[in-house]
Amino acid sequence: FATHHLYFGYDADHTLWTSWGGATGGAIGWLNTRRYLETRDARTSQGWAPMIVDVPGWGRRGEYTEPNQPLDPNRQRRVISSLYGVQPSPTDGSIWGQSMSYGFSGVSPSGYLIRFIPGPDPTNTGLTELFLPPPGSFSPRGIDVDSRGIVWVTLASGHLGRFDRSACRAPLTGPNAATGEQCREGWTLFRYPAP
Repeated sequence: FATHHLYFGYDADHTLWTSWGGATGGAIGWLNTRRYLETRDARTSQGWAPMIVDVPGWGRRGEYTEPNQPLDPNRQRRVISSLYGVQPSPTDGSIWGQSMSYGFSGVSPSGYLIRFIPGPDPTNTGLTELFLPPPGSFSPRGIDVDSRGIVWVTLASGHLGRFDRSACRAPLTGPNAATGEQCREGWTLFRYPAP
């Protein structure tokens, strides 16, 4: 994987999470800095994972379809997307980022928020959630996660976006999860110059 922006996590390994940058990367990468400083072995200290959306709601990684295959509601879905920015959450260990576009069945001009849940072995256990910005907003850019796990993102549409995943009322799995069209209620938009 290539790297673009990077940010240290809050875990004991001081994991350095990296973004891919371009829209077509399709992976999230990291460097276990504790292991690297102990061994000086870059190969065994790094890792990457594909972005897999849990469409059927299994809660764990399983069989998935590829982006060029039809969506199957009974299988998970690999998506081709990349994080432009990357931010670990201090509340639950998830990794947030944003994609200015996304390759599910073409490219979305509106972009997405992306949440990666690493699990104990991120390469094989990581799951991804996608969240489409509300109508009238598009192209998330800079991102940060506050001490309560709230995601703040600037959008090229002239908005500051606030996303609170805990406000989601409907299930975060199912066919809409593969397109990011769930949890519109988690968003609050502020027109710049913002609050």
